[in-house]
Amino acid sequence: DARARFATGRPMAGLTDVAITSIQPGVVLETPNSRITAMRVPHNAPTETYALRFEDSAGRSVVISSDTTYCEPLADFSRDCDLLIHEAYVTSDNWAKERPGFLEMLRGVHVTPAEAGTIGRLADARKLVLTHFPPRMDDGAVANEATQTFGKPVTVGQDLMSFEV
Repeated sequence: DARARFATGRPMAGLTDVAITSIQPGVVLETPNSRITAMRVPHNAPTETYALRFEDSAGRSVVISSDTTYCEPLADFSRDCDLLIHEAYVTSDNWAKERPGFLEMLRGVHVTPAEAGTIGRLADARKLVLTHFPPRMDDGAVANEATQTFGKPVTVGQDLMSFEV
């Protein structure tokens, strides 16, 4: 993944200069003011991927999903969150343009914006932000596709965006 990011012009900072902490499903960290829980999500690749739920003592919550295939248990894990940040790779019409072998591989590791929107709707998330697009993806098409299944406006995430929950 780091080589692919570098090849597309993305900076390497933050990819190799990190400390790694191994996690398991369940509570990862709990303090009097916050709780972080993890759920393993399906990603047909040689690495484990997790969704993380961050909750504070005021009841606010943010869920971040890493790479995943369509996973309805993620909707249960995200139930009533204030903000769901979900990956989505390409719009449904672009899936159809991929060469057959590559398409099957993509289906095992990513979702479409429509599928991410469905998870957001099933979770009853208050806000949905999508991330993890290839270069030159049409943000408007991504947002429109996800909005159709989410039922509310969807934000396409950009670097350094911030949200208030």
